Amino acid sequence: MHPNAAWLTELDDRFDAGDMEGYFASFADDVVVHVAGKSSIGGLARGKVAMAQVFTRFNERSGEMRFQRHAVLADDSHGVLLWRVSLAREDASFEGTETMVVHISGGVVTEAWIDFEDRYEFDEFIA
Repeated sequence: MHPNAAWLTELDDRFDAGDMEGYFASFADDVVVHVAGKSSIGGLARGKVAMAQVFTRFNERSGEMRFQRHAVLADDSHGVLLWRVSLAREDASFEGTETMVVHISGGVVTEAWIDFEDRYEFDEFIA
């Protein structure tokens, strides 16, 4: 396994464990995050503060969350994480595949792209 694949697995494990401080520490202060779609979390977030706001909105709208990691792929400067995602609130649910592609530099994520298998269904769910 490439060292960056092992590192991304650890990053994902921090998120799963609810260690958001450890999770966010793995991102550059000036990280750029692209979230596909037109929902309330879609668009471009620049910096950790903006990224945290995106995650807060996601958590507020997601309800019960389950992520099943499918694969982690990486080389010296890029990584890909694939998950099966289940989200459920009282009024709606979403199931699908989520992909996050990242640039890695200096031991941190400097840029990330997040997308969902059915972007339109996800947009409707998150609103």
